[in-house]
Amino acid sequence: MSASAAQCRAPGCQREARRNRMCWPHRYRWVRYGAYEGGEWSTADEFDIALAVECRRMPDGVTRLERKRIGLQLSERGLSLAEVARITRVTPRTVCRWRSARRRARGVS
Repeated sequence: MSASAAQCRAPGCQREARRNRMCWPHRYRWVRYGAYEGGEWSTADEFDIALAVECRRMPDGVTRLERKRIGLQLSERGLSLAEVARITRVTPRTVCRWRSARRRARGVS
C-alpha cells in the first residue's frame, strides 16, 4: 500500500481502499449482501419466517437463510416467480435457483 493510499474501512482489513473507502472484496460483499463479511447463513428465526410468509413482506434484519426459506415457502403457496422475488428482495433468477435446488434435493427433475 502506498503512503497516500487509504486503508479499507472494513474492520480488521489492511488492504488498500479503492472505491467508497473499501477494498474490492469488501466492496463486492457490501453491494451484494449489505455486509462486509457476506450474509449470515447459520441462523433462522421460525417466527420471522412465519410472519413474513403470512404478511407477504420481509421484516428488517433477516438472514440469508431466512430469506431463502421465506422465498421457498412463498413459492409453495403458489406465488409467481416475480412476486416471490419482489417480496424477498432478490432477483427472479435467485428464486429460480432456490426452486431448482429444492427440486434436486427432493429428487424431482
